[in-house]
Amino acid sequence: MSEVKTTADQVRIKVAEELQEQWLDLTRIKGWLKGHKGIPEKAQEHLAQQIRALFAEFGLRPDLGHIIVMGDRPYITKEGLIYYAQKSGQLAGIEVEIVERTQNFCLMKATVRTKDGGKYEAYGDADKNNTNRTISPHLIRMAETRAVNRALRVAFPIGLCSYEELAEQDILYDPETGEVIEEKRQNNNRNGDASDRQVNAIKTIADKRKLSEEQLREFLKLLVNKEKLEELDKEEASKVITELNKLAPKQILIEIQNTLKGLGIKNGEKKKLYQTVIGKSTSKLFTEKEAQKFLEYLKKLKQEKNGKTQEGNKNEEDDIQF
Repeated sequence: MSEVKTTADQVRIKVAEELQEQWLDLTRIKGWLKGHKGIPEKAQEHLAQQIRALFAEFGLRPDLGHIIVMGDRPYITKEGLIYYAQKSGQLAGIEVEIVERTQNFCLMKATVRTKDGGKYEAYGDADKNNTNRTISPHLIRMAETRAVNRALRVAFPIGLCSYEELAEQDILYDPETGEVIEEKRQNNNRNGDASDRQVNAIKTIADKRKLSEEQLREFLKLLVNKEKLEELDKEEASKVITELNKLAPKQILIEIQNTLKGLGIKNGEKKKLYQTVIGKSTSKLFTEKEAQKFLEYLKKLKQEKNGKTQEGNKNEEDDIQF
């Protein structure tokens, strides 16, 4: 029994050494690339160096589906992201929930938690227009995958776009040079404007946060110096979605409102206080950090108010005549 175990261990060690050699050897990586269609010879040298670096730094292996190569670029897959996150020893858990679901659209939210107490949230969407025929009947699954991928990429930065976040038809590349050109199909838009699905995602998250149109305009103005969703480009829309997701949790906002009420601060005074302390007209636009800062400010106000009240009571007692 001991001999069998020893032999198995030796085989595992040998295989591991062979794989180490394979994915660190540029010549062997190029040989692997030649077996794939659509990867021009001019792009293979650069790609081979990228793949070697990804294996050396993160342990990612194309043969295990951690990486998919298209044109002149490698894309990490969901399997690759989860492998890297687990290998780091810091992944504590992944949670997903449906934000919106219709017959032709699904928006999911993913939360990645790390062992150091970190919490990273992201959204993923899928519709009939950004998935291929094989995937379009499974919108929930694709939206979930995209949300998880984005959350994992924030929690465990790796510098690669994930394959599942791109629609298959959106990945174009020059067959001669291997250069990738990513284009959106919505309305044949080539000017970089936000896609319909990005705009829909922003509206959905804003509705869930109960932001009015005026508050959303303020948020856009503060974040990207624009006031209309139609003015956003793709990058700005992505930033807006990310930052909307960072707004303070409901329980902190409730605590703020209760504290304001306890201090006797009315609606007109609230807005002035929000602007003075944080620079925003409503607590709904506070990030979690800003909300905590404002809450600390209110607690100091409360302490000062209680101190003055106690001092006033003491003075009244001193004035009592017997």
